[in-house]
Amino acid sequence: MEKLIWTPKQINKYSFEIYLDVGFAKELLEAKCIEKTRENMNRLGNDLLKNFRYSLKKPYKFHKDTCFISEIHMEHDDLALTTNETTLESLVRKNKKPDFITYKSKNMQNLSEAYVLMALFNQWVEYSEVLKILE
Repeated sequence: MEKLIWTPKQINKYSFEIYLDVGFAKELLEAKCIEKTRENMNRLGNDLLKNFRYSLKKPYKFHKDTCFISEIHMEHDDLALTTNETTLESLVRKNKKPDFITYKSKNMQNLSEAYVLMALFNQWVEYSEVLKILE
C-alpha cells in the first residue's frame, strides 16, 4: 500500500482544507526547481484548467526556487488554495516540524471550483518526482 500524501477536509459548504504529508513537503522544499521546469508545470496546470473552462497562465506559485508549491490559483488571485509561509520557513530552518502542512481554500463559490483546485493540487503531487529529477 502506498503512503497517503494528501487528504482534503470540507470546512463548510464549498470551502475546504488539504493536509499534506510533512515529509513529502520537506523533500520538495529541499529540491531546487529551475525556471523552465516551473514554466512547464504551469503549462500543465493551464492545460488542466482549460479542460474545466478556466484559464490562468500561471496557476502554480512555487516557494522561492524550490519544487514546493505554496499557492494554486484559478481565474484570479482571489480564488485559490494557499498555505502558511511561516510554517514553511520553520520547516526549512528545522525550527519546528508540524504534523502536516495545511492548505486553505479561498473564496469558493461552488463545488466545481473546489474540485478543480483539488485536481490541480493532485497534478502537482503526481508530477513531484519529475520536478525533483529535473532540478
